[in-house]
Amino acid sequence: MTMNFKLKIFVYLGDSLPTPEAILLVRQVFSQSPVFAGITPDISPASLHRLCITFTFPAETTGQADNKADEFVQSLLECTSAITNEIREGSNILLYA
Repeated sequence: MTMNFKLKIFVYLGDSLPTPEAILLVRQVFSQSPVFAGITPDISPASLHRLCITFTFPAETTGQADNKADEFVQSLLECTSAITNEIREGSNILLYA
């Protein structure tokens, strides 16, 4: 049985990267990386110099959801680091949707 999971990824922004530009960069990563095919994130400022990226995805088991979440976080960080070093990993929360 497929369940929906919600992943919240919090990332920190460097002082020289404005929030609107960071949001555009993250959207670019989601639109260009095959890992995120079919996923539409909600990206919003979480606090000063921090973004919250939230999206829902299906998985068969909690183990599969954990693996997908790890893949999503690693892919996001690898893709953004290829563009800028101003986006860094914060915390991540995986929930049942």
